Amino acid sequence: MKLRRLLALSVLAAGVAGLVVLDAGARPRPLLDAATRGAVPVVDEDTTWFCPGATSGDGPAVVGLEVAATASDEVAGRVRILDDTGAVPEPIDEVAVPGGGRQAVPIADRSTGTWVAGIVETGPGRALVTQTVAGEAGVEAATCPTTSGDQWVLPHGATRSALEGERLTLVLTNPFPDDAVLDVDLVSAFGTDTLPALVVPAGRVVAVDLTDEVPEAADVTAIVRVTAGRLVAGRVQIVDSATERGLVAGPLVATTATVWAVPDARWLDGRRDRLAVTNPSPSEVAEVDVEVLPDDPDAIAEPFELSIRPGRTVVLDLAAEKRLVDAGPGALVVRALGDAGVAVQLDAVRALDAGGGLAGGGVADLASRRWSLVVPGGQSTATLTVFNPSADAVAPVRVRAGDRVVSSFELGPGRRSTVDLVEVGFEGGVLTVDADSRVVAVWAAAGPSSLLGGVGGAERSSALPVAELP
Repeated sequence: MKLRRLLALSVLAAGVAGLVVLDAGARPRPLLDAATRGAVPVVDEDTTWFCPGATSGDGPAVVGLEVAATASDEVAGRVRILDDTGAVPEPIDEVAVPGGGRQAVPIADRSTGTWVAGIVETGPGRALVTQTVAGEAGVEAATCPTTSGDQWVLPHGATRSALEGERLTLVLTNPFPDDAVLDVDLVSAFGTDTLPALVVPAGRVVAVDLTDEVPEAADVTAIVRVTAGRLVAGRVQIVDSATERGLVAGPLVATTATVWAVPDARWLDGRRDRLAVTNPSPSEVAEVDVEVLPDDPDAIAEPFELSIRPGRTVVLDLAAEKRLVDAGPGALVVRALGDAGVAVQLDAVRALDAGGGLAGGGVADLASRRWSLVVPGGQSTATLTVFNPSADAVAPVRVRAGDRVVSSFELGPGRRSTVDLVEVGFEGGVLTVDADSRVVAVWAAAGPSSLLGGVGGAERSSALPVAELP
């Protein structure tokens, strides 16, 4: 393992004059209920957003932020910039966003470092903070997490730089006043290894180039286990080959859960989505069912039964699974059969001859009666998918863009509905989904040469783990 750069960073002093970091005793708020422990961002009147970061202006994945006010009232925000140099750029104070509006916050050029991240505190008022990333390989937009943590999971990545133009980097951001110490467990076809006792200094960003650590691997799993302190972890995956081209950048999976909803996995129409399920337990085997819920009520598809060894991952190439192709489009539910949870990642892939693109798809361990989403405009296609994961509740749903209702429908148990946003005249911006029962909402968009998509923010007051729904 090539640890020279990491070890050099670990011995740098964290006490830089003027360092702006969060008080670990003050933010984020104490975990009050199960909803705050979810992998899905949760929205409240006052929210801290931990955007994991990407590269500065000269890099291959240039990072930016966007703050959106998801209700009718103005929202104020304060942005803090962290980088890998330890020199703290001047903070951007009091970003003011009018109700229903959005404001871009360029942070890549505010740093002299190579890797840059942002922490945004919003409120009072409902907001949604998105990390945007752009490079020659593509673009990405991902909602920033609202929690830090002591375990982060990357179920799947790839590092075949020579064969497929794949590069994979972990981005570790520590906005707190104490150093974070962690181990990174790595698993690939070449075996297992651990990067032990890595240090992410207070107020610092550290990048771990997995392309160098696990070279030329088609399937890489990384489990970040924080032994002291806490942090936020993200990934930057770049693919530039003869058959695929794209970029995905956003947070790793922040928690494990026994049930995950996957409303909009696709295996038809030129998409070749990958579903990766990781068992991060160091000692227990995870027995997992991936249930298939076709849109056609007469279609039947047997679940995938997975037995996942400790620390291992199973990847399903959905377009290659005949039972899915025969059943037609639908939703998936990933269900661990024991008490130990799993981590789930969905990557949307479109072949280069169809335009190319790589995006992080929307998966959720939480359901809520209200969701806020920001969907970029200017795309060739854009959809919103709402899924009712309950086994017995019926969910009337209303989708609004500002004061305009763009769609309304009723979802039976285990059913989903997809809204064509281009067809209903939505040109990009903030969407709000309100339902009488808890649902999951995700979005997806495609341009001529890129894919975008993901999950938005769940209203904290009504968020509940999918595993606890009736």
